[in-house]
Parts: sequence; structure tokens; C-alpha cells
Amino acid sequence: MWDHALHLALMKWDRDAGLVRHRGEVWRATSPFPLGPRARVRIVQAEGTALRVVPEGAFREWRGMQ
Repeated sequence: MWDHALHLALMKWDRDAGLVRHRGEVWRATSPFPLGPRARVRIVQAEGTALRVVPEGAFREWRGMQ
């Protein structure tokens, strides 16, 4: 698990998956929570070239789901 929050630039998002820009690179990402265009998210997992992200305000809720 990654233990830091980052403001990722959401490039394309539909329902629970999309593309985000992180450190100048485009990553595939998924989230169990809805995300808006200016969402502040926390990366919680990285698997290969995909990131799992949750909104900053939902991090504790996500941890309880684990």
C-alpha cells in the first residue's frame, strides 16, 4: 500500500476506471468510489502499470473495506 496523497490529473474517467497523469506519465487507474474531475486522491495500490486510487476523504472507509 502506498501511504501518501497525490493530486492526480484525471485525463479520462468513466464510472470506476480511467486514465490519470502521475509524474508526467499516463497510468490506468481504478477506484471503488466515484471521482470528479478535480478529485484529490490517494494511491493505495500499484500493480504493474495500473493504480488503485481512492478519494482523499474516503481513505479510512476504504481501509475498513480491506
